Amino acid sequence: MKVKHYHREYDSYKTERQWALEGFLVAENVEGIELLPSKQSKQPCKYYKPNEVRPATESELQAFFQLEKERRREQARAYRKARLEREQEEREREIEKAKWCAVEPYKKKIDELSMVINALDNDPSTAIAINFEATGYEYKNELLQLSVINFRGDILFNSYFKPQKHKEWTETEKENGITPEMVANAPQISDMAKQITEIFNNAELILYSKQYNYNSLFLWSDIYIQPEYRREVNVNKMITESDNFELTKDSLEKCQAILKLYKEKLHWVEENK
Repeated sequence: MKVKHYHREYDSYKTERQWALEGFLVAENVEGIELLPSKQSKQPCKYYKPNEVRPATESELQAFFQLEKERRREQARAYRKARLEREQEEREREIEKAKWCAVEPYKKKIDELSMVINALDNDPSTAIAINFEATGYEYKNELLQLSVINFRGDILFNSYFKPQKHKEWTETEKENGITPEMVANAPQISDMAKQITEIFNNAELILYSKQYNYNSLFLWSDIYIQPEYRREVNVNKMITESDNFELTKDSLEKCQAILKLYKEKLHWVEENK
């Protein structure tokens, strides 16, 4: 049966509490009627008409209101408990959110470290530190030197190159200290292309420190590196944030410094040293 809304025809009907406030209690074996107090109400209340109630004694009314007080206290306790549980759940969600926000900036470094560890389980050469020197760092410049070490510090490659087209490189010579005389009898990079390609294509993590990338220099030298499944990390920001850290001119020493800095920043502990 559909519950009705309270309206004028029920003006003489009252709830059990309303009758008690007027000195009456609900008689025995009466059914009453369930009504919605207003259009906004979702929970119906039981209403009784005048012939369904009887006059009550003072002691009966005291007992009724005592039970009602206890019932209301119980309802209040249940409400407070539910509210505290909701607040606790909200606090826990906020704590989890704060933890996530605190950890998020370090996830990339954690991922990098995990990649290094996984790579080293198979082959330390899959994580390499490199340094390269060139006649310049724009398109069509040429490599003068390339140094590569693996994550243990073992030298995988270290060689000068004689450029094909450039005869001098005044600006970068001041930076790297490599003179035309030093590379006059060096091999051309094309002679070493296969070896270099194999080293780089085997790497899953490449550390370097230049403001510019090596790919364009490699392409100009016909060295094609496959980029799939490889991560590159430029440690320039780490260098900037480190006190009293300077890179030497020597290419191989730069590799070793790059690797050392990267390990320190990731709190890497070398074993079996």
